[in-house]
Amino acid sequence: MKHDEAYELLAALSLDAVEADEREAIEAHVLGCPRCRSELDALLDVAGALGNSVEPLPEGLWTSISSRIYDADAGAVRVNGVDVRAATLQLVGAYQTLLVEKRWDEWIELWAENSELCFPFAPLGRKSVYRGRAEILGYMRDVGRVVVDS
Repeated sequence: MKHDEAYELLAALSLDAVEADEREAIEAHVLGCPRCRSELDALLDVAGALGNSVEPLPEGLWTSISSRIYDADAGAVRVNGVDVRAATLQLVGAYQTLLVEKRWDEWIELWAENSELCFPFAPLGRKSVYRGRAEILGYMRDVGRVVVDS
């Protein structure tokens, strides 16, 4: 792959939005191109920050999205008598609120004990997988200070 082609696809690669063959070609190019490696590292940092944003969502955004994906005519989906949509909306709301308010000890309780937080395109030298609540909590406390308090 030529340099210009690879360079133009770096942003897509950082968002995992390229085909497998393109990924291989871009990654092969990046290994030998310091300019593209540096650009990709910066893009991965931005993509990671976006994925872990602790900024509040605009008022009504989730309601707008969820109303479009839920077919009211089909009726509520229930599992063991629980309305799955309502429970999901409640969980997502709690997750977002706790994240924005940096209430880490309550937020981490929403995670399973053996959860993993993965960054498949973490820059070289950075950890790509955090395993278990304790590791995830430590990471979020550190990121929360950098992203929110800086």
